[in-house]
Amino acid sequence: MKEIVETSTVLAIKIDLKTTKIFFFDIVDEKYHLIATSEADSTALPPYNDIREGISKAIDRIQQITGKHLVDEESNFILPGQSDGSGVDHLVLTFGFFSQIKVISMGLLESVSLESLTKLLANTQLDHIDQIGMNDPRKLEEIIGIFTNKMPEMVIISGGIDDGASNSVFKQLEMLLFCIKLVPKEKRPYIIFAGNEDLEPKIHETIGDLTNYSMTSKIRFSIKEENLLPAFLKVNKINAELLNQKIGGFAQVASSCQSVPMPLSQSMILMAKFLSLVTDDRSKKILVIDFGNESVTFTSGFNGESTFNFTDFSLHQNFEKYINQINLQKFAQTTYEPLEEEEINNYFWQKTIFPEAIPTTQNHLAIEKALVTDIICNKLADIIQKNPGFPSTFDQVIFSGDIFSNYFSFSESLLSIIDGVLPTGTTTFYMDTHGILPVLGSIAPINRYLPVQILESSTIALLAKVFTITSPVKIGTKLAIITTEFEDGTKSETIIEQGMIYRLPVQPGQFVNISIEPKAKIDSDLNTGSRAISVQSGICGIIVDARGRPFVLPKEPVKRIEVFKKWLFQLLI
Repeated sequence: MKEIVETSTVLAIKIDLKTTKIFFFDIVDEKYHLIATSEADSTALPPYNDIREGISKAIDRIQQITGKHLVDEESNFILPGQSDGSGVDHLVLTFGFFSQIKVISMGLLESVSLESLTKLLANTQLDHIDQIGMNDPRKLEEIIGIFTNKMPEMVIISGGIDDGASNSVFKQLEMLLFCIKLVPKEKRPYIIFAGNEDLEPKIHETIGDLTNYSMTSKIRFSIKEENLLPAFLKVNKINAELLNQKIGGFAQVASSCQSVPMPLSQSMILMAKFLSLVTDDRSKKILVIDFGNESVTFTSGFNGESTFNFTDFSLHQNFEKYINQINLQKFAQTTYEPLEEEEINNYFWQKTIFPEAIPTTQNHLAIEKALVTDIICNKLADIIQKNPGFPSTFDQVIFSGDIFSNYFSFSESLLSIIDGVLPTGTTTFYMDTHGILPVLGSIAPINRYLPVQILESSTIALLAKVFTITSPVKIGTKLAIITTEFEDGTKSETIIEQGMIYRLPVQPGQFVNISIEPKAKIDSDLNTGSRAISVQSGICGIIVDARGRPFVLPKEPVKRIEVFKKWLFQLLI
């Protein structure tokens, strides 16, 4: 390992529609460290239409910070690292939603092939525009219209199960080929056939040179058995290849990478799977939330399995899609400042006109905080309802986003996330201040040591361990006394009342033992009898949340705002 590590510097690029970020990793004391980061505006859109301009600006800043020469005089990456210290050994690229590839799925049975395809594509960042089944009720001319009007760039066909009806599969394939013949050749979709490899000779003969196609393993082995991974990897690989043709400069950067550029969805799934396997208890469930520039993503991890979901809007992109879902009256009751519905509505529409505008007043900041909570709460509830495999409770929550790093304090960020996730039991909250998790996911296939060593560092900050206490008693009732015992033997007691949230008097990084003495009927992981629990304090300390689920708030606006202020004051560092 030592020889490998000593010669492997890594430069990682993370790019989306708005921002290009660069991460430079090197060895210090025989361990990988994040040496420097930089960012610049992305340049995929006019007037540049080429991602290399934004990358070049971010690279210039990294070179100024590190003093290393990473590109030559012609702006080409110096690969591998040279004896004079210039260049890097590995270059990787992960990309967001700056240009979604449109895909149509085709299969035989709605409850078998099509169900698996829906699940597969939900874990990608492709734009799943339509689905065609064997018993599709639409007329042929309507299906032709899908291809000639919507112009899909990819079609994935599920080839049935073992010993299934191959004749039906080929009938679907022939119908597909008939439709795409009416599309100009340069705009015909790439076909991915996920089925029995024994059929490849006949498929090759059928498709001929009509369009590009590729085979991958079947996703259904039987009615009840499925394996989505080979098709998932193939779809993401073809996604990157199609972007080579669609995004200026993408192919040139990709050709310098040591691995196929990885979409954000795949890299987040990889990291969520990994994090769920390295915990002491594999029954623990992990949630990763990224407030990106183009989308808000939710990735779960549980016992080596992962599910990815995303919104088709963000605070800075297509925000108008979310406005119509907001109940202004209810929303106004969640802001930490006294705001009228008209002021909130005006701010919303200003965001649609000036999506890059930043909050400049306390009222604007209060709206942004409430928006973060509202989006997380509503989207998470929707995901859990529609995806039976998505966990409904979480033991660890990791979140990231420029809004947290640039505008919210640690305490404000934590409270916004807690109010959105509404955790139960015991939950540990981390903040990915650099948005580094997807980058680590893209590095993992070529360097398995780096992600582990970066995660062991302080790059991802422990914010707090949150203990939730619930009880049926009235607001203000004494629930418990929590005793905090420090390493020197001194103790501190905190009285817990229903309807409040508390920060125990512990410094960041300290280990303490905490125990609870119930004074009412409560439900809490702390309620372990006389046994104390050892806990490490995060940046925001150790939090006890006794506000109930759901929150019970005063109806009078003035009193409600007073309660909100008390909650935030309790968490202030």
